[in-house]
Amino acid sequence: MVYNPRTTSLKELEEERNLWIKSKKKFGWDFKQLLKDLVSALEIGIAEKIIKNYWVEYTSYWDQIIKVKIKDKDLMIEKLVTCTLFHNSNDERYWNITPIFVSTEKWQKAKKYELKSFSIMDKEVVVERVIKKLIGIIEEF
Repeated sequence: MVYNPRTTSLKELEEERNLWIKSKKKFGWDFKQLLKDLVSALEIGIAEKIIKNYWVEYTSYWDQIIKVKIKDKDLMIEKLVTCTLFHNSNDERYWNITPIFVSTEKWQKAKKYELKSFSIMDKEVVVERVIKKLIGIIEEF
């Protein structure tokens, strides 16, 4: 096909060159249920790694928000760490979540930490990285 700007439309060119790109990867399962499973796996990981090693005042688990309050007098740590497994509608379509942490202490400004996006299907990797980052935030002075 010869391109003539007066007679040829852009749509015809795209059809000719087959430029329509469609993603082959779409989420076919229940995203909310997999997110609940991930939060329950994180709850088990927090119980194994954090509650045994630090004096935890309370933990709270919601749909996608995890709160851990540490009040350890021996280590002089008093923090509230909130982990949000952030996702938007586009992330739901392509299976992604982004863990975002907010750490607050007395007399300190709140600090925000963010990990890279993970696939929700890699549950073990997400649990490992989130717990590792959570321990790093707790031990940070």
